[in-house]
Amino acid sequence: MSIYAATLTSSVRKNTIDIIMLDFAQKYEELEKCLKKQVRRDRKRLRCDDIVYLPQFIRPNRPVDYIFIAMEPSLTTKWAGKRPNRKDGEAAIKKGFRNYLPASLGGCFLHYCAKNYLCTRGQTYYITDMSKGAMPVDKAKHKRKERWEEWFPLLKKELELVAKQDAIVFAMGREVERFLTKKREQGEFDYRLQYLLHPSNQAAGARQECIAGRKSEFNKFKQTMTKEKLEKFASKILSKDSTKWAKRRAKERLESKNLTDSWKMLMFCYKLTFEGCK
Repeated sequence: MSIYAATLTSSVRKNTIDIIMLDFAQKYEELEKCLKKQVRRDRKRLRCDDIVYLPQFIRPNRPVDYIFIAMEPSLTTKWAGKRPNRKDGEAAIKKGFRNYLPASLGGCFLHYCAKNYLCTRGQTYYITDMSKGAMPVDKAKHKRKERWEEWFPLLKKELELVAKQDAIVFAMGREVERFLTKKREQGEFDYRLQYLLHPSNQAAGARQECIAGRKSEFNKFKQTMTKEKLEKFASKILSKDSTKWAKRRAKERLESKNLTDSWKMLMFCYKLTFEGCK
């Protein structure tokens, strides 16, 4: 092949990829419009104005290999004001706050473990929720299953766009796992499903169960994991598209937290789960 032909072929390939990525971005933007409409429906149905559409920290530009699905984002004092509300929440989003921003240990752990123990070279992942409206914790428990049923058609559209055909879906927590398992039994969900321990402290007891019989292995692991390593990692994944506000907030919050043995157990549990899936 001549140098000209090789250059031309390379140029055509690049242009094709650019077109595909542009088409994907347009489809994702259309999906987001539908997600925002559903959030507005949630406000009416739950009679709660303090529900905010929270964009994802990782915004894909093509289908990914792994999907993480949690329950729903929470509207809390950690980002939505001293008295969490829609106005302060939307203001934080404008500044750069995102769902699963590595500004908490749980969020940072998930990103770290996904990149270091799950994804091989060239593989990617995406984190989302059953419903996308960040809401007060007391409201989230109210008719959750009914709300998820209303959101499920949009979740299917999201997966059709974002997930590769052979993608693995991680259900974060038992409630999500039970819901998606039921959908699979009904023939409405056909992705490979894997349970993943939820990062909430409410599930801290399950971390002990996870490392049972592996304490020697865990003790070696925890010696290698430091807060400085996590802070350096968070800074790296925040460097590309995140705002200065988001970078500063993530740095301040991570520095203020202690990396306890319980948190290290969670990371070790993620490591075991991810390595077992590959």
